[in-house]
Amino acid sequence: MHRSCRGGSHSRTFRLRRQPRNHHNHSGGHQPCRHVRWLPTAAAAVDLKTASSSAGNIVVDAAGMSVYFFTKDVKDSGTSACTGACLTAWPPLLTTAAKPAAEGITGTLGTITTPDGAKQVTLNGLPLYYFAQDKKPGDVLGQGVNNVWYLATPAGEMIRKAASGY
Repeated sequence: MHRSCRGGSHSRTFRLRRQPRNHHNHSGGHQPCRHVRWLPTAAAAVDLKTASSSAGNIVVDAAGMSVYFFTKDVKDSGTSACTGACLTAWPPLLTTAAKPAAEGITGTLGTITTPDGAKQVTLNGLPLYYFAQDKKPGDVLGQGVNNVWYLATPAGEMIRKAASGY
């Protein structure tokens, strides 16, 4: 949801992030901008970018969190092999964009539709995932887990060597 907030010498468009709990405007008018937390709208949000790690140049999300391939996924199948409890440990990388935006990614980006209707980002026809134990940018704790989870290169290849972080 987008709104405009006018005041002072600036007029800016914002995307609503969160309204304070238990705050109601019973007058039917618009709430003043100071009563709502706003997040500036990015003109061209980036879903993916590259980062340097001990495993080489890898694909990360806009916040710098590492993303992974699952070797049990089938290229261009349009589905994910990670289901049920797997999705708790390996959440999908989701987007709301028709086509994911990227900086420095040379592989082919796309999406598949998850069972709940969300768009999961794919790279070279394979779905991308986070590792739930990666807590901060630079973490690559999912690399090589069970010999089926691997970091992605900007060209869309799996990195099969060990890694220890940025």
